[in-house]
Amino acid sequence: MPPDHPFCGDRPTLTAQLADYNIDLPEAVEWRETTFSLPTKKATKTKAAFPLLSNQEKVPSKSTLCIENWQISGFALNARQTAKILGQLPLNDENLAGDLRFWWQVCRWSLDLVIRRKFLPNLVPLNDGEYLATWVPLLDSVTEQQRFAQFLQHMPTVSGVSENGDRPSGILLNFLTQMVDAQIRPHAKPLHNFPKNSVSIPWVNRLSKIKASFELEAAQPLRHAYENWTFPIRDHLVQPPDFALTQPLFRTCFELIPPEDGLETWHLNYGLQALGDEGEVTDAKTIWQDADQPQEILLKGLGFASRLYTPIIESLDNSQPTACELDAIQAYEFIRSIAWQLQDKGLGVILPKGLEAGAKEARLGVQISAQVKDEQRLNLQSLLQYKLSVAVGDTTLTEKEFAQLLERRSPLVEVNGQWLALQPTDVRAAQEVYKLKTNAQDLKVEDALRLSAEPGQVFAKLPVVGFEASGILKELIRHLTTNESLELVEPPETLQGTLRPYQQKGMSWLKFLQRWGLGACLADDMGLGKTIQSIAFLLKLQEENLLKQPVLLVCPTSVVSNWEREIQKFAPKLKAVIHHAIAAKRVKNLWL
Repeated sequence: MPPDHPFCGDRPTLTAQLADYNIDLPEAVEWRETTFSLPTKKATKTKAAFPLLSNQEKVPSKSTLCIENWQISGFALNARQTAKILGQLPLNDENLAGDLRFWWQVCRWSLDLVIRRKFLPNLVPLNDGEYLATWVPLLDSVTEQQRFAQFLQHMPTVSGVSENGDRPSGILLNFLTQMVDAQIRPHAKPLHNFPKNSVSIPWVNRLSKIKASFELEAAQPLRHAYENWTFPIRDHLVQPPDFALTQPLFRTCFELIPPEDGLETWHLNYGLQALGDEGEVTDAKTIWQDADQPQEILLKGLGFASRLYTPIIESLDNSQPTACELDAIQAYEFIRSIAWQLQDKGLGVILPKGLEAGAKEARLGVQISAQVKDEQRLNLQSLLQYKLSVAVGDTTLTEKEFAQLLERRSPLVEVNGQWLALQPTDVRAAQEVYKLKTNAQDLKVEDALRLSAEPGQVFAKLPVVGFEASGILKELIRHLTTNESLELVEPPETLQGTLRPYQQKGMSWLKFLQRWGLGACLADDMGLGKTIQSIAFLLKLQEENLLKQPVLLVCPTSVVSNWEREIQKFAPKLKAVIHHAIAAKRVKNLWL
């Protein structure tokens, strides 16, 4: 008998570990032993053989490794018990093994398929005239095919080992199918008002029963009807008992290549792209040279794409097409009109950097250089004096350089190594910028804070690609957008009390915001001294001769007397008057 795996626990230990996660197994769950063939470090005179661990940092040399059998014990769970336990395990627990996390994610995928109704009933022939009624996944979208390929790529090696020699893809699809069936079967209900003479009745009834197998005398009519029903999506339906999908793990891919220096011809290269890794592309030339490559997938994708984009048709006159040549107009049409259609149909598209649609697309933009007109009176409404420049990324274009771009009469242009597709609206907006250049519309300090801090902002009908501030505006933006520490202000000399460190920081925060004309919210908890911080702030303004006007304090009636006492205690030099409906004539003094 093979030796026990050194890290294999016994039944009480594993039961206790599951109890730590509030998981209770039924008493009838069977405890079984099985044998695994694992990479093992060979035994020596002083050390026994030891299985190789997945997280082992130092892997022994191949000469010291062999394949040995190890005895492993554990609970034998059915599909419903497995799904329940996986759903109760915390994914963020570092104590969970990587292979357990993997199957937990596959179980989540099964839930996602069920929620989106990506499943169908299946009829599986067994031995001795019996059949199995089960629910199976329907992987009929590019998203699901890619997800399957990614799971297969990241499947732990130990999980792909089978005593029966099953392929890893079959093991993965088997588990996914079992999880889908376990999620649906308990909630499936028998059909009512179903034709009593229908050949489907025995099959349909078993789809909602715990026992899924059944005997079927007239099997041929039902199998024929089922095959006709599922024929359109047969390639995307998981098929027990082999659990083999006929769909490929590759797709036809089109890569747009810009012209070489001094030339104007674009190239649309063909190839195959791995569904699980979009960066893995095999070019068409390699595919035609190797008969073992899935050439039929490439031809099928080219034939389909040629219906959407006619320049591909001419290249198909070649028995082994690898690419087609395009001019700038055709390349622009491909980027704007064709690429998304091919992607929507499940084909791969790779575009040069800057020409991808969406957030990554390069566009004409505007750079802004600004400063406050009157730095002596700064607040959020202060007007700015500014200049505008048209730019592509970090490259600023002079009016002459922009005119040279337009003279090329090409919708696709390159600026300092960056490709972009010129949009007519952007071109017109850039032309307006060159006409006006400065102060086309009012720009305030609050606008500067927004334009400099938030990406994706638009000014003068162009995206803002840079905002350069100078003077006091630069200092304000730096203070508000960096993580530098707040400069602490010394408490006022006239304060009759001592500020705690956090109170001094709060007063400094008020002083900082007052300097820039910004509003503040002092949100300390009750009893931590918001009153004394505010009084210290007012004393600091008085000390610096900045308290030119009376200060209005609005507060609930219940705290009026508290403010009065605190002012008398901490700031007797502050003059105050209380205005209240009950004591409107009760005048102490005015704050000055």
